[in-house]
Amino acid sequence: MPMVVIGGLFVIVVNTNTFYKLLVTPFGLPTVTSQTIGAIRQWDSGQAKFSSDGSKFAYYYYFNGLDIMDFDRCTGDFSNCVSDVTLPFHPGNVGCEFSPNSQFLYVSNVFKVYQYDVTSANILASRMEVAVWDSFAQPGIPQLGAYLCLSQLAPDGKIYITTGNGTTYMGRINNPDVAGLACDVAQHSVVLPAYYFNTLPNHPNFFLGKIPGSSCDTITGVGIAEPEELVLKLFPNPTTGEFTISFPVQQGSGLLQMFDVVGNKVKEEVISPWSQYKQIDITGLPDGIYFCKIKWDKIEGRVKVVKVLD
Repeated sequence: MPMVVIGGLFVIVVNTNTFYKLLVTPFGLPTVTSQTIGAIRQWDSGQAKFSSDGSKFAYYYYFNGLDIMDFDRCTGDFSNCVSDVTLPFHPGNVGCEFSPNSQFLYVSNVFKVYQYDVTSANILASRMEVAVWDSFAQPGIPQLGAYLCLSQLAPDGKIYITTGNGTTYMGRINNPDVAGLACDVAQHSVVLPAYYFNTLPNHPNFFLGKIPGSSCDTITGVGIAEPEELVLKLFPNPTTGEFTISFPVQQGSGLLQMFDVVGNKVKEEVISPWSQYKQIDITGLPDGIYFCKIKWDKIEGRVKVVKVLD
């Protein structure tokens, strides 16, 4: 359960409700420290996740419910634990994941997906049901349910959800930075070429930089200056309608705009923070040349795409 910090790496090891913390640095291992906080955990299954900005931590197993805490990246300390023990109990591989902008936490407990606003003054009161299992099952014999289980934020800024069974499907939250049902939980919308069994890789955010104004980040002279204009990569190009734009990771949200050859804006979409690529569909636009621009706070990138007949 790693958390990246400038100049080191916190490795958090948990047993019951005691967290053992080791700050791994280029200079070796210091003394192990510990902290007792949150629910006392039994052996069961679930997920533990840090938010993309490293400020929040969530721990959800089907025994003992959900814990949401603040996390200090300088000290490795957890605080302000909020617990939700009212979630319906469903034995199985339950999961949780934060939105790219770190505002929302999604909890999937086999039959439902809930959304919490972790920036709210009352996090528990912000809980909203955003999806209920629609009874879909993998075709064939046996018909295994495509449930809502483990979750993982992907480089495209979307959250993918396993089905908890041996299936060829995954669910996906298309707009995880958006509050309420508009987050768009699309069940069994991702079709895989082969069967898998309820597994996902764990990808902490290794792109975190220093905390602005923080006294704990003392390493200097190792940063790389960001160019004023980024190079965007686009494929396939030409395209018959669907293509992908890749770009360097940025901490904040960006804005994608597309223009035709006479300067008319034909498309506009938000780029999630910490994402690395965006899938675009211009199937409904006429064939021709289009210009894509992605703008973040202080930098932007441009690329041209050609749409041709299928």
